[in-house]
Amino acid sequence: MRKRNWRGSVVLGCVVVWVAVVVPSALGTVRFAPVTSYSGGGGEEAVAAGDFNRDGIADLAIAGSASVVSVLPGTTSGGFGSAQRYVLGFSQAALAVGDFNRDGKPDLVTANHNANTVSVLFNDGSGGFAPPSSFATGDGPDSVVVADMNGDGAPDVATASSDVGPLSILLNDGTGGFGQAIYCPVGSGAASTPRSLAVGDFNGDGKPDLVTANGASGDVSVLLNRGPGNYCVLSNLAVGFNPTAVGVGDFNSDGKEDLAVADSFSHTGTILLGDGSGAFSPTTTFVSGLAPTSLAVGDFNGDGKADLATTDTSDNTVLVSTGDGSGGFSLAGSFGVGVSPRSVTVGDFNGDGRQDLATGDIAGSVSVLLNAGDIPPFGLSPAAADFGDQPAGTASPPHAVTVTNTWIAPLNISSATITGPDSDLFIKTSDNCSGATLEVGHSCSIHARFLPAAPGAAHASITIASDSPSSPDAASLAGNGTMPAAGSPGPIGPQGPAGPQGPAGPSGAPGPAGSAGPTGATGATGPAGAKGATGAQGPPGPAGQVICRHTPAAMLACDALFPPGTWKAATAATAADVTISRNHRVYARGTGRLSRIGTSVRFHLQLIQLHRLSRGRYLLTVTIGHGRHARVVLQTVKIR
Repeated sequence: MRKRNWRGSVVLGCVVVWVAVVVPSALGTVRFAPVTSYSGGGGEEAVAAGDFNRDGIADLAIAGSASVVSVLPGTTSGGFGSAQRYVLGFSQAALAVGDFNRDGKPDLVTANHNANTVSVLFNDGSGGFAPPSSFATGDGPDSVVVADMNGDGAPDVATASSDVGPLSILLNDGTGGFGQAIYCPVGSGAASTPRSLAVGDFNGDGKPDLVTANGASGDVSVLLNRGPGNYCVLSNLAVGFNPTAVGVGDFNSDGKEDLAVADSFSHTGTILLGDGSGAFSPTTTFVSGLAPTSLAVGDFNGDGKADLATTDTSDNTVLVSTGDGSGGFSLAGSFGVGVSPRSVTVGDFNGDGRQDLATGDIAGSVSVLLNAGDIPPFGLSPAAADFGDQPAGTASPPHAVTVTNTWIAPLNISSATITGPDSDLFIKTSDNCSGATLEVGHSCSIHARFLPAAPGAAHASITIASDSPSSPDAASLAGNGTMPAAGSPGPIGPQGPAGPQGPAGPSGAPGPAGSAGPTGATGATGPAGAKGATGAQGPPGPAGQVICRHTPAAMLACDALFPPGTWKAATAATAADVTISRNHRVYARGTGRLSRIGTSVRFHLQLIQLHRLSRGRYLLTVTIGHGRHARVVLQTVKIR
C-alpha cells in the first residue's frame, strides 16, 4: 500500500493516530513511569505533539476551555518547560498539527466549537506563533484532522461536530488560507452526532479518506476520497451502541488499514478489519473503559504490532491494550492520569525510542506517561559479590554493592537488608541507600563483610525495597569458610577420676513475680456532665439510593430527587444517556430526563431491559452532554 506524507502527523483532538517508526531496545513489556503533570493555563482538554522550536525534541501544544493555546517546550529528559500562551478569545475543542504555509515549520489548527470556525497559528521558526487566522466551518466543530485531500501538496483541514451537522472539509490555497467549506453528510440517521474523526487510506489509492464515529446513530461513516470535488463517497457500518472514538491502524498485519472504535455503553470497543477496497467487517473486541473519550494507536511494547490506548473519564485512567498482529487485543494495563481525561497523543518525549503518552483533562493539566518498557529500574554493581575463601571466625574486608538508578524517573529506596539462608554470616557495615531518593543516573552504596562461623559455602542477598516496578531488587552474596590458619589441636586424653564434691554454690536469683490478682469491683458511676451545645448543621448529605421497578412493558421506571448541585449542567428537561450495570455487564440502557424542582433536581428515566434484573444493587451511569461538555455521574440503584 502506497504511503503518503500525511501519515504520522495527524492529531484528532479527541482521537490521535500516530505511526512513528521506533527502534526499541527491549520487547514485550508495557510499563510507564508514574505520571507527571504540567499546566498550560487551564482547560487543557486537547493535546498535540510536535517539534515546534525545531531542536529535535518533542514539544506539546494544548488547548481547551480557557480560550488560549499553550505550547510547552520539551526537554531531553522527557519533561516540559513553562508554557507560552496565545490568546484566541474563544474555547477550543480540538487541536492538530500541519505545515499549512509549507515553510518547513509545524503550524497549529484548532477546532473552535462555540465560534463555528477553525483557527490557524503559523510557526515563527523559534517555537512561537503568530496571531491566529480563523475560517468558517459547519456548526460546533469538535474534532479536526489534517490531510492533503486534493493532492496539491498543501495540507487541508477536515472537522466534525458532535452537534447534528455535516462534516466540513476546508481546502488550503497553498499559503495557509482556506476558502468556503465543503460539506459531507455522515451517519445513517437524521441525528448522527459524529463525536470523533480520523483519517486513513482505506481503499489503497494513495488518497486520504475520512471516518467518523457517530454516537447518536450507533455507527461509523467511511467517506472515500475520489479526488477533487468528490470527497464524500459515504458508507455506514453499524457498531456498538454509542461509539465515541475511532482510530486507524493495520491491526492484522495485512498491509490494509483497519478501524478501532470505542463505545461508552458496552464498555468495550470493536475492531473492524478492512479489505483494502474501503469495506470493513467487525471481528473482535477490546477493553475501552466505562466512559472512553479518545483513542490512540501506537506500538507501546516495541514488538512491531499496533497497540491501542483509550482514555476513561470514569476512573481517570488510560487503558493500554496490546495487539497480537492478527487483529486481537489484550488489556496490558491501566495507568492513572489527570481528572476526566478528554484527549490523548503519542510521541517519543525523552528520545529513548519508546512511544510515550500525553493526555489533556478538564482540570487544567497535561499528564505525561513516559514509557519504561523493559528498562531495569536499578543497576547493581556487582550483581553478584563473591567474598572468596575466608578462615572461620575471622571477618573479611568490606565489599561494596553500588546501586544506580537506571530508570526514567526518580526512585525512593525504603530499605536495603541482607536476606537469605546464611544472612547471619554477612554483616552490613555501612548503608547510604536506605531512605534515599535516587534521581535518574544517581547512585548509592552498601558495604558488607563475610564472617563465617565454620568451614563451608555460604549464600545470601542484599535486597533493595523501593517504589520501582520490579521491587524488591537484589544482589547475591557468596563466600566460602575455611579452616583457621593455626594448627589443629592434639587428641583429647582419657578422662581422670572424679574429684570430691565441692561446697554448695550461692543461692539462685529470685524467681519471677506471681500472676496479678483478680480485678477489683467497679466503682460507682459519677454524676452526668452538663449537656453540650448543639453543633452547627452539616452540609447536605449525598443523594439517596435511586429506586427502580419493573413495568409490564419490559421497561424499568426509576425516580429520585437529588440535592442542589448534583448535575450543574442540568437545565429544564435536560437529556442524559443512561446505563444500569453490575460487574461490567450492562443490564439496561436508554435515556433519561432531568428537571428542576426549586433548587433540587428530579430524575426520571425509562430504560429498555437487555437482561432480566433480579432484585439488588446495581451501578447507574448517567452521561449528560457530549464532547468536552459531557459530565458523568455514577450512582447506586436499587431494583425492586
